[in-house]
Parts: sequence; structure tokens; C-alpha cells
Amino acid sequence: MSVTFISWAMLIVPWLSLLFINKNSLKRFTPVTVFTALWVTYTWEYGVANTWWVDDFRLFPSFVTNIPVVLGPFLIGTIWIFHFTFGNYWRYMLVNLLFNILNAYPVNMFFDYIGLLHPVGFPRIGLVLLGLVQASGIYLFQRWMDNAFKKHIREAGGAGPDDYESSSLRLRRKEKAR
Repeated sequence: MSVTFISWAMLIVPWLSLLFINKNSLKRFTPVTVFTALWVTYTWEYGVANTWWVDDFRLFPSFVTNIPVVLGPFLIGTIWIFHFTFGNYWRYMLVNLLFNILNAYPVNMFFDYIGLLHPVGFPRIGLVLLGLVQASGIYLFQRWMDNAFKKHIREAGGAGPDDYESSSLRLRRKEKAR
């Protein structure tokens, strides 16, 4: 199996899983997913610049960030993890710990073996710890987003967090009536 094929599969296959996710979860967790992609992109570029790891292969050579990794498993994985764990911080952190261990050890060892990337100046346990710090920040971001949205729903006289469209319409009507 070629590195190119594996890279394309990492980019495309996770997106296919979104066919099976609840539409409301997709809407609710898209902002945190974009935030995560930006944060992982920054971390990736910082790591390359400081030789924490080296990309041996890039599907898109003009980008420093390994696009298939960031926009594939990290992006879509964020939606799925939040879909199943949000609301229970410790379950969320446990799932992230398990995924970070899988990423740092067998997945990165496989990437090193096939010549996709390899760690240079950053220990694998450091990847696990960095992932947990990022997971905490991401969780706080989603909590902040949920609180802001709930406030918006209350001001609009909506029924709850799943009432996306109707709450916006009610808010606009309420503002026009003033």
C-alpha cells in the first residue's frame, strides 16, 4: 500500500462516516471542530518548525501541515468524540486519552514505518500529554459555545438547544417588534 493511497484514505474515509451522524450533533459541534482543526494545524506547523517531527511525505507539498491527518481523522474524530461524550468531562477525557495513546504509539509507529512522518525531538508520551491539554481546551471552547447558544435561545424564547432555526427567527421577530 502506498503512502499516497493511505493519505487519500485518511482524508476521505472519515468524511464518509458523517453520513451516520445526527444532523443536530453535526450543527452543534461544527464550531468546535473548526477550532480544533485550526489548533492542530498551528501545533503541527509549530512542531515542524521546531523539529518535533518531520513530514517525510506530503500529499499537498505546498502546505506545511499534513492536510489528510488534520482534515481527516482529527477533524471528523472531534465531531464523533463530542457526539458520544459531551456533557461528561471525565468520559470525554478518558476517550481522548485512549485515542491519544493510540495516535502516539501504534499509529505514529506505523506512519514512521511507511515513511509518512516520524518524531524527532518530541517523545511519544509528550504527544499524549499535548493531546490531553488540547482536549481540555477544546472541551472548554465547546462549553463556552453551548452557554452562548443557550443564552441566545433564551433571549429568542426558544425551546432548547435543538431549536436552531426557529430560535433565530423568533429573535429576529422580537427585535423587529421593539
